[in-house]
Amino acid sequence: MSREAVILEPAPADPAELSEFPIYAASKGLRVWRVCESGLGPWWFASSMAGRFDLAGPRGTCYVALDDLGALMEFIGVELNTGIVSRGSLRKRRLWELELPWDCELADLTSRLAARWITSEINTVVPYALPQTWAGAFDRLGRSGVRYRARMDPSGPAALALFGDAGEDTTASRGDEHEIDAAYELRLLDECNIVVEDIPSFTHLSFVSLAP
Repeated sequence: MSREAVILEPAPADPAELSEFPIYAASKGLRVWRVCESGLGPWWFASSMAGRFDLAGPRGTCYVALDDLGALMEFIGVELNTGIVSRGSLRKRRLWELELPWDCELADLTSRLAARWITSEINTVVPYALPQTWAGAFDRLGRSGVRYRARMDPSGPAALALFGDAGEDTTASRGDEHEIDAAYELRLLDECNIVVEDIPSFTHLSFVSLAP
């Protein structure tokens, strides 16, 4: 097989074949972080299949990072253009500091012991059809989610994709809500080399005709 080919295979049809897959135990109260649009609750379990480990309804997946900048990087990554991100886009979001409301047994996609089943491509491959088969298999096996490597952060920190019923879980504590303010802009510049700028909209631009 060529090294340019994707080696990762779909998850086995029988989730029992994954019973020996390594587990990461995340304890209730573990501090995690998530970026959401302002006005929305943080414990949203997506079933749109637009996320890497989304589950099909009626199940869903909630993505959280283990540090605040990790959560910001996962959000910024899809909007980043030549090292600059829109200040207006950040101001529309809130950074939530949360605690896991339950103990979790997560399939550990970051463990070398997982090499029997997967490659690290599961953290980066696009489109998301392949990793979604693995998420579905782990959910059927009874795992609480997966521990994986964040795609948008080159330092490769771990993040968690938690499984639950699709939609918002209003029973879990919302934790603390933070504005993504000037202090975070400085940290993004100092620690991530990402510049936050005011990017004008079309309504603030003047257009000059070049016609003779």
